[in-house]
Amino acid sequence: ETVEGSSDPNYVLLRYYVQTAQGAITANGGDGVVSYTVEKDGDTVTKVNFVMEIEFKWGEVFGEMNPGDYYDDDPVGSAVDYDDVKLTLNTFRATLHGLDHLENFDMDTFNALPESDQKTLCDQNPIPNYIIVINAQVA
Repeated sequence: ETVEGSSDPNYVLLRYYVQTAQGAITANGGDGVVSYTVEKDGDTVTKVNFVMEIEFKWGEVFGEMNPGDYYDDDPVGSAVDYDDVKLTLNTFRATLHGLDHLENFDMDTFNALPESDQKTLCDQNPIPNYIIVINAQVA
């Protein structure tokens, strides 16, 4: 949920893939598939092998840049008011920690907390590890 939550407001760009009988295609419009081969037994597809690039990119919220670079060096990002920067980064942090999925969680209340209390709440809800899952089918 936190991975999807981070992707929804365009904090980060995540790629996910769908495999079809014709090959491997991206489901979200990216072009991470480098190559693929389809093995057949007659007209029946028995195996699809594909190579893909796995990458992480910052989303549109940060001008597709590291937030530090965006807010410090980019002409658009550096013009953003400090309070708006803090609000965006706090909201992003809460989303990564999955706090927005907690019962009775209120983002405005979180943003109004002192930083030490925000840190305590985030420490109690650590960011999940990102796991690459490879599904394989044995013929």
